[in-house]
Amino acid sequence: MSDSLVIPSALKILQHAVKLLFTNAGMSIPENCSVEDDFTDIISLSDNSEIKALRVLFDRIKLDRGQSENHYWIPREIDNEKPNIPYPQNIQPTSEDIRKYLETSCQEIRTLLERDENWQNESLLALIIEKYGSFIALDDEDVAFVDLIRSTAAVSTALTKNPDAKKLSLIVGDLSGVQKFIYTISSAGALKSLRARSFYLELVTEEIVQQLLEELKLPRTNIIFAGASKLYILATDSDKTKQAVEEIGNKFNQWLKDEFQGKVFLALDSYEFEVAKVSNNEFAEVWSKANKNLDGLRSQKFRQELSDLLTPQPAYEPCKVCHRDDVENLKPLGDDSDVEACGICRRLYRLGGQLRDVKAIVRSQDRTLSSKKYLQFKLSKTEIHYYHLFDDISEAKKKAERGKLFLINNWNINDYVGLDATPLFLGNYSQKSKDDPKAFATAEELAKASQGIERVASLRMDVDNLGKIFATGLGEKQTLPQIAGLSRQMTYFFKVYLNSLAEDRDNNLPQNENYTKIDLPKKGEKRDNLLFIYAGGDDLFISGAWNEVVEFSFDVDQSFRAYTGYNPDITISAGISLAVPKYPLYQAAEDSGDAEEAAKGNGRDSLTLFGETFKWDEWLGNKENIRVSIEQKTQMENLSEKEKEIIDYLKAEDYPDLWGVFSFVKQLEYQKIGTDYTRNFVRNLLNTAQLQEQKLEEIEQKRRDKLYPFEDKDLKYYLHLPQIAYTLARLEKNVKIKDDFRKSLKNPRNAPYYRAIATWIELLNR
Repeated sequence: MSDSLVIPSALKILQHAVKLLFTNAGMSIPENCSVEDDFTDIISLSDNSEIKALRVLFDRIKLDRGQSENHYWIPREIDNEKPNIPYPQNIQPTSEDIRKYLETSCQEIRTLLERDENWQNESLLALIIEKYGSFIALDDEDVAFVDLIRSTAAVSTALTKNPDAKKLSLIVGDLSGVQKFIYTISSAGALKSLRARSFYLELVTEEIVQQLLEELKLPRTNIIFAGASKLYILATDSDKTKQAVEEIGNKFNQWLKDEFQGKVFLALDSYEFEVAKVSNNEFAEVWSKANKNLDGLRSQKFRQELSDLLTPQPAYEPCKVCHRDDVENLKPLGDDSDVEACGICRRLYRLGGQLRDVKAIVRSQDRTLSSKKYLQFKLSKTEIHYYHLFDDISEAKKKAERGKLFLINNWNINDYVGLDATPLFLGNYSQKSKDDPKAFATAEELAKASQGIERVASLRMDVDNLGKIFATGLGEKQTLPQIAGLSRQMTYFFKVYLNSLAEDRDNNLPQNENYTKIDLPKKGEKRDNLLFIYAGGDDLFISGAWNEVVEFSFDVDQSFRAYTGYNPDITISAGISLAVPKYPLYQAAEDSGDAEEAAKGNGRDSLTLFGETFKWDEWLGNKENIRVSIEQKTQMENLSEKEKEIIDYLKAEDYPDLWGVFSFVKQLEYQKIGTDYTRNFVRNLLNTAQLQEQKLEEIEQKRRDKLYPFEDKDLKYYLHLPQIAYTLARLEKNVKIKDDFRKSLKNPRNAPYYRAIATWIELLNR
């Protein structure tokens, strides 16, 4: 590289990006905002670069089937707080739509830039690019403006350290053992403790990121992704990078071992690659290999665990919450609990009672910044970092001069002026306790808010085939900006938009022909009896009143499908378990995890609920979607001949007017046929399901014993008819039932759903 060429800093690139917004709006940038143009050939951001409509990147994902339609984002800024879920559209915004949007946006930005110090505030400019540039593209319609600018700034910053470098380094980190750390606790204060543990690990990830950035002198634009216990940072390929990664990794693992008895382990590595791979599809290979290298590092955790087993360790009375037995002096968990617990469990229990209204966090080495609400990371005797929690943003801003300010789910630019501040995304929706408005609702309160039977539900959910989506899903579009864009949009959905969906579902549900309304008669108008325990970059764990959790799971699935443009290769699977409030939450988490695995085992794109596993469309009764999936499934090469035969058999049977689980639940709930009749109907429906299952098992056993040579497809779908006819006859004397209900219930396509229908109705009316 020629000595005459100057690699721009991240600040210079952000400034140039803001200028591009004004240029494309047909407006001039404020006079006090000077921009250097002598490096535009290097970063390919010329004044002639055109801002245009942004294609939905999810359209480019192809695993098995791929997307057949084109979707676009409507140009928009991100709301200051609680942004509604944006849904793509099929119509491409015009250049005039783009110009008007930019003109309005730049008028808002201009008032900020007229102050000289704001033009030099890197974190403020980065937020401007994110707020106004997340739903527009620059030149390449598949790359969001914000992702291109951040990626360009990251590469430029890494090269600034060594302009002649031929390689860069991708720092990859992963906290393993997170599930064990979060979920394996007793039921004593479990909801509050689990929420605190999830939040705590978010801050552990943030502290690791902060230390890497400080040691390597990198801006936050070099963070490709950080959250959900994972991190990716672009850095200079140098001995200093390798040394920093090794030293910080060793330091944190020693601290994690002391703090959590080795339950959590940090795998941290740097992977070098050629600079050119940033902008071509070979970056997918970089991403995959960097992640694969972490597997070897994770094995170190197991070597350490083996070493601990061989080394005599002192044993004390185990903590009644996390069960560790290597600490002395257990004390009561809190003022409201006499459960004996270790120090970290006591701190996290207190934290759990303080998190609900937190709006800002200040990271500092000054202990005196706040008097009560803080967390500390004591990495050594001399190195202690405090995270002070504030319910009031203005109070946090006063303290921010002595530390780093994080604003939770906040895009209000005025809150960032004059400060080194950055947004921190958290899935943090919760219901407040009636006894203490500043605390989370207890399991008992959530169960009592349920309709019908008083139960708490646990929901586990995550995106199917996410590794494959990132590794191969984008094909030739697998560049750094695209990978960054996928990460960002997944993070927005699970950590930001789901908060809005839970709090204001009417304004956040998709409004199109593909949406099936899940809305049953219930106590109250809203579904607010939910508690987000964990919401990461692609998954979540939610607890709450059982019927609201069940219905919310359908909201999440349908919103996610609409958000991703109904790409058939981007799906989500979930598992839900129900339990009494006193049931150990770690066991409820395990039960819902097992249910989620059953859903994954059903070919994914499924929900396991009430012990039954079906595709989402089967639960919802989306007949058109199932027809499409069946037609597409017959084209899959790995389908057996018998499966094809059964599918052909089903295709020959017309779909009834009512089909699937929810269709019948809704009809029965709205008809209000009466408690006694409901119980009789449920009992007979369960008896029918049991009889059918028993007969099919007998047939299968005879087939295994070679005593029954006939195919069972007819029996499988018609065994139910006599019992169902009896059930309907009993109800018909006293209750008016529509013909479509009677005919649909007897249709063989509905035979698999009787148990789920009956269980749902029974729980709602018990």
